[in-house]
Amino acid sequence: MINYSFELLRSTVNTYGKIAFELKTFMSDFARREKIIKGVPGLQMFGYTFDALFGVIKEGIDAKYFKPAFSKESILIILSSFIDGYFMNYTVKKCYQMNIPQTFDFEKNDLPKALASSILYLLKNKTSPDLS
Repeated sequence: MINYSFELLRSTVNTYGKIAFELKTFMSDFARREKIIKGVPGLQMFGYTFDALFGVIKEGIDAKYFKPAFSKESILIILSSFIDGYFMNYTVKKCYQMNIPQTFDFEKNDLPKALASSILYLLKNKTSPDLS
């Protein structure tokens, strides 16, 4: 599902991705967001995809299939933050030809695998280190 999410972001960045990026401020208001998403079918794909991805993780934790090292909320925030940051930087680079200060290769093929491996690691409850 993470691979599919990345493919969806990459394949739609010049169309729906750019629209979502431009509307991000308006979409912070839930009522507006619902109206916008209903009016732009391509944006609904993002919602369905990410709802499904997050749903699998939530269900796996709730069913005790996963034994997370951290709270469900923390893991979902990490996943969401990574995808949101990737989406923002990829859109800026592809649609606005802006140079990102870092020289990251946003097309690197192992990014979805790296994210999936990280999330699975957090879900397997390898005893989390005490970082305090």
